[in-house]
Amino acid sequence: MGRHKSFDVDAVLDVIVRGFSSSGYSATSMRDLATVTQLELGSLYNAFGDKQAIFRATLDRQFSTFWDPLLVESASASRTIHVHYSRLTRQLVAGPVVAGGLLAVGIVESPVHQAVIREKLLGQLETVFNFYKHQMQRLGSEGKRTGLSVRSRRRATATQAAQEMLGATMGMLVLARLGNQSAAVRAIAAGAIRHAL
Repeated sequence: MGRHKSFDVDAVLDVIVRGFSSSGYSATSMRDLATVTQLELGSLYNAFGDKQAIFRATLDRQFSTFWDPLLVESASASRTIHVHYSRLTRQLVAGPVVAGGLLAVGIVESPVHQAVIREKLLGQLETVFNFYKHQMQRLGSEGKRTGLSVRSRRRATATQAAQEMLGATMGMLVLARLGNQSAAVRAIAAGAIRHAL
């Protein structure tokens, strides 16, 4: 009877995230995943299941390692928005493999996914959206408390502003995935901050 090789599941998922992020879901085969992880195909199936199950696991892993640290509140909503977009920009322009790009890959290729993956993607987008909406609500409350005029919020509701912020963020993810788009990613982030504040 053969022995099962042990491996660090999180480390393997991190490698798989990079594979899916750079090649896309459809273009990445189970054999490709076995090659990049240096695991036997059977080990991948035993540990994770099929390709869709692996993709779901990588979505969870990437959300916890990439997005969760970006969705942290500071003392003020204004500071939170600045820190969020600064960190997001820094991560997106840091290297050739786009951190956070798996969400963009999943959205772009969502028609090929099972309903359970689409639901997971929508749930992750909703989490980011709700973070933005909450910051815009906080910003409105902070403006009322301090008597400051709230330029962009006078016409847009927190929901509308959050939708615009999510759109900007997705645009940043897509551009970063194209590579060599640092200036455009930075410009979108600066515009999102200006518009929100």
